[in-house]
Amino acid sequence: MGIELERYTKKLGRYQGAVADADPAWSAVWWFTPIGRVPLLTQRLGEAGGGDVHQVDQLPEGVTS
Repeated sequence: MGIELERYTKKLGRYQGAVADADPAWSAVWWFTPIGRVPLLTQRLGEAGGGDVHQVDQLPEGVTS
Protein backbone atom coordinates (compact mmCIF):
# COMPACT_ATOMS: atom_id res chain seq x y z
CA MET A 1 0.00 0.00 0.00
CA GLY A 2 1.17 3.50 -0.75
CA ILE A 3 0.14 6.71 1.04
CA GLU A 4 0.45 10.21 -0.39
CA LEU A 5 -0.29 13.61 1.15
CA GLU A 6 -1.19 16.02 -1.63
CA ARG A 7 -1.34 19.59 -0.36
CA TYR A 8 -1.70 21.17 -3.79
CA THR A 9 -3.18 19.68 -6.95
CA LYS A 10 -0.66 19.55 -9.77
CA LYS A 11 -0.98 19.39 -13.55
CA LEU A 12 -2.03 16.09 -15.12
CA GLY A 13 1.48 15.23 -16.33
CA ARG A 14 2.80 15.02 -12.77
CA TYR A 15 0.20 12.39 -11.87
CA GLN A 16 0.87 10.29 -14.95
CA GLY A 17 4.38 9.67 -13.65
CA ALA A 18 3.18 8.88 -10.13
CA VAL A 19 0.57 6.43 -11.42
CA ALA A 20 3.10 4.74 -13.70
CA ASP A 21 5.64 4.41 -10.86
CA ALA A 22 3.25 2.79 -8.37
CA ASP A 23 4.41 -0.68 -7.38
CA PRO A 24 2.09 -3.21 -9.07
CA ALA A 25 2.21 -5.32 -5.90
CA TRP A 26 0.36 -2.59 -3.99
CA SER A 27 -3.33 -3.22 -3.49
CA ALA A 28 -4.01 0.50 -3.05
CA VAL A 29 -2.49 3.96 -3.07
CA TRP A 30 -4.30 6.31 -0.70
CA TRP A 31 -4.10 10.01 -1.47
CA PHE A 32 -5.07 12.49 1.24
CA THR A 33 -5.78 16.12 0.37
CA PRO A 34 -7.78 19.04 1.77
CA ILE A 35 -11.53 18.46 1.30
CA GLY A 36 -11.88 21.16 -1.36
CA ARG A 37 -9.30 19.44 -3.57
CA VAL A 38 -10.72 15.90 -3.42
CA PRO A 39 -12.82 16.17 -6.63
CA LEU A 40 -10.01 17.64 -8.75
CA LEU A 41 -7.40 15.18 -7.48
CA THR A 42 -9.79 12.28 -8.11
CA GLN A 43 -10.32 13.55 -11.65
CA ARG A 44 -6.60 14.03 -12.34
CA LEU A 45 -5.69 10.56 -11.07
CA GLY A 46 -8.46 9.03 -13.18
CA GLU A 47 -7.23 10.87 -16.26
CA ALA A 48 -3.69 9.67 -15.49
CA GLY A 49 -4.86 6.05 -15.54
CA GLY A 50 -5.01 5.56 -11.79
CA GLY A 51 -8.08 3.34 -11.85
CA ASP A 52 -9.45 1.84 -8.66
CA VAL A 53 -6.02 1.42 -7.06
CA HIS A 54 -5.63 5.18 -6.45
CA GLN A 55 -8.15 6.32 -3.84
CA VAL A 56 -8.62 9.93 -2.73
CA ASP A 57 -9.96 11.06 0.64
CA GLN A 58 -9.89 14.21 2.71
CA LEU A 59 -7.14 14.80 5.24
CA PRO A 60 -8.00 13.17 8.58
CA GLU A 61 -9.20 15.47 11.35
CA GLY A 62 -6.34 17.17 13.12
CA VAL A 63 -3.93 16.95 10.16
CA THR A 64 -3.13 20.34 8.74
CA SER A 65 -1.99 21.08 5.27
